[in-house]
Amino acid sequence: MNQSHLSLFLSIIFLNFLSFLTYGIPVAYFPNVAKNRGISAIVVGIIFSMYPLGAFFSGFLVGKMLNIWDRKKVIIYSQIIMGLSIIIFGLASLLPMNFFFVTLALITRTSQGGSLGAYQTAAYAYVPEYWPDEIDLRVGLLEMTVGFGIGAGPLIGALIYGVLGYLSIFIGPGVIIACIGSVVGYFILPPNRKREETYEETLSIKASFRSKEMWYTFMAMVVNYIAFTLIMPELENEVVEKGGSPEKASIIFACNQLGYALAIAILIISQLKNTKAIYFLALIFTIISMIIMGSDELFTVSNDFHLILLGFGLFLIGIVNAFSLIPSISEFISILERIFPDANKNLIDNMASGIFTAAISSAEFIGPILGGILSDLYGFSMNCLIYAVVVMVFLIIYGWDGKGLEAFIKWIQRDGSKKEVKAIEIELLETKLIF
Repeated sequence: MNQSHLSLFLSIIFLNFLSFLTYGIPVAYFPNVAKNRGISAIVVGIIFSMYPLGAFFSGFLVGKMLNIWDRKKVIIYSQIIMGLSIIIFGLASLLPMNFFFVTLALITRTSQGGSLGAYQTAAYAYVPEYWPDEIDLRVGLLEMTVGFGIGAGPLIGALIYGVLGYLSIFIGPGVIIACIGSVVGYFILPPNRKREETYEETLSIKASFRSKEMWYTFMAMVVNYIAFTLIMPELENEVVEKGGSPEKASIIFACNQLGYALAIAILIISQLKNTKAIYFLALIFTIISMIIMGSDELFTVSNDFHLILLGFGLFLIGIVNAFSLIPSISEFISILERIFPDANKNLIDNMASGIFTAAISSAEFIGPILGGILSDLYGFSMNCLIYAVVVMVFLIIYGWDGKGLEAFIKWIQRDGSKKEVKAIEIELLETKLIF
């Protein structure tokens, strides 16, 4: 890797961490402020759901228009808008009337999500252009920094809150992101292209999803990732109800990151390329993880053993997340190349990155809402079991009509044939040594 490419990748890593740092900062503090003002939990949930909704629409829009708007410009402006949004989101609490408070919170949370979706789409679009042979590796490393940023957000927010108070947890990070993020984007990211594509040369979002293969790939990614977003809002409560503590909940959550890191290493080392087979396996792991975490609804287990099962289930979901996210941009590119065989490569890369962002945002929007409804109606464990049934239905459809099972069987048979060839080679070598 030359120096300019290294600078680019390190810049994206840094901006990734910085951008996702703000994702979880308001979670621990805003609900209490809203509750003290008499705002219901449903409204608070709607406010937070605006974040992934904004990212969903901006992912598609920016993926389509990126060649016109330019990646560098999009990243610079997204950092500025993101910083201003988080600052205004915090300042909204100063408004005396709840109507204006809620309205401004809804607008700024949507803006923050939209700017993050725009940033992620533009940043990830650099990967297939500069590292076409290492897409999965680079996406894996970038997604690990996403986890670090989200995990560090509440911790850094707590430190700032303890010293400077509520508003500071929004103003401080907001100013840092708007200033440092835009400066890094301006001075380090590659210069703007001299020639811009015309609007007529952009790819059609509608045409991109005329392919059944695109729909199944998109839905497999969403269905798998929902498993993670479905349980996260209620995880800490479940741990506490079973006799654990918030600290234990953090340890259990760390199992997810451990599984994620392990799966990334497996994907990188093994260089698995059969994406349909990987998604099919991920769906199986999702079903197993959901059944494990809801097993206390089926069997009588002690609280301590249930906490262990939660940790193991989250470990499997970490593997599922990696299997679903890491190969997806490569797969979207491959599908788009078949849909638009004469399209410019940049258009393909940009649209693939936008679809990737939209898929993640879909899961982040649907999961917490669905999980909250099911948990309120049936409890955490039954919520997991119900979703296991949903995934099982999709697994059957994906395996049959989406050719997932066929790809999985071919993948196993190929591995088996390789082992047979290896065994024959060893037998021949031993025969030569004997003679």
